Amino acid sequence: MTNSFVHLLGYAKAYFHLPYGQTEDVVRAHATNEIPSIPDYSTINRRVNKLDIEVNQHMGNDIVIALYST
Repeated sequence: MTNSFVHLLGYAKAYFHLPYGQTEDVVRAHATNEIPSIPDYSTINRRVNKLDIEVNQHMGNDIVIALYST
C-alpha cells in the first residue's frame, strides 16, 4: 500500500467523517476487483496516523479540508 493511497484513505475518512471500519468498507465495496490487497481498518488507522495528517475544517465561513504530511 503506497503513501498516496493512504493519503487518499485519510482524506476520505476526514471528508466524510467516517470511522476507520467504514473507511475500509467503502474501499472494499468500490475496489474489490481493482486493488489486490485491501487493508483492514487497523492497518488504515496505523498508516494514516503515521503520516501525521492534519485536517483544517473551518476557515472563515467556508469549510476547508487541507491535508499535510511530514
